[in-house]
Amino acid sequence: PHPISVKVDALREKTAALESHDLVHAYSPAFLPVLADLEVPTLVTLNSYVPVCPKGDMMYRGETKCSGPSAAKCAGCVGYTSLSRRQGVDEELRAAYTALGRLGFVSRNLERADAVDAYHALSPHLVDDYANLGFPADRTTVVPHFYDEAFHRADPSDPPEGDSLSLLYVGALQDIKGVDVLVRALPKLEAAGVDVDLRIAGTGPFEQKLRRLADDLGVAGRITWLGYVDHAELPAEYDRADAFVYPGRLDEPFGRVLL
Repeated sequence: PHPISVKVDALREKTAALESHDLVHAYSPAFLPVLADLEVPTLVTLNSYVPVCPKGDMMYRGETKCSGPSAAKCAGCVGYTSLSRRQGVDEELRAAYTALGRLGFVSRNLERADAVDAYHALSPHLVDDYANLGFPADRTTVVPHFYDEAFHRADPSDPPEGDSLSLLYVGALQDIKGVDVLVRALPKLEAAGVDVDLRIAGTGPFEQKLRRLADDLGVAGRITWLGYVDHAELPAEYDRADAFVYPGRLDEPFGRVLL
């Protein structure tokens, strides 16, 4: 029921094998509790807010940047966010159950943060955010994501001609990604005389709500739902669009879709 706990427990059973190495690096920060207990040097990558937020987004009530977790605060935030998102009873119950199950996980991470020898962060503001929660900034090095040359355009396309515009969104379909903001923009562009279409690549719990919103706004015919698109096929989608739009609501650790 709580995949992070299951994975942490499974990895902890491999402690002897891990300690046979000179260095153990966990790219997933979910494994911080295991690395904190190892006798060999350890390195953990901070690429999300999963270790310090039960919801994984550091957004208090889904509205403002959170200043830090506590059991009571997080429990209230999870409940309020689930009610406000309204993405379906089953989805919200599942999300709330999973998030509440991470309260102990977050608490243990905060207690053991200093026991990891070094951290790799994807951006400077991640260093600041984690330092504010007690993580050692002096042992954290920023190394951003690499650039994938498959997305490089040797000769950038000319700006779109006339009043026709093709937009692209790539990413998970979650409330924090703000895709509803993009959908709500379509009728405004249409009213301004722009012949616009939107291609959405990705899946997630917000998809049905977004589809209903598009129907309600009368723009369903302007949206193509691509579903999951394999990474190797994404460069062609970017080439096909006039502009990529990411209307996210959260403070991204380091958005790969933007890169």
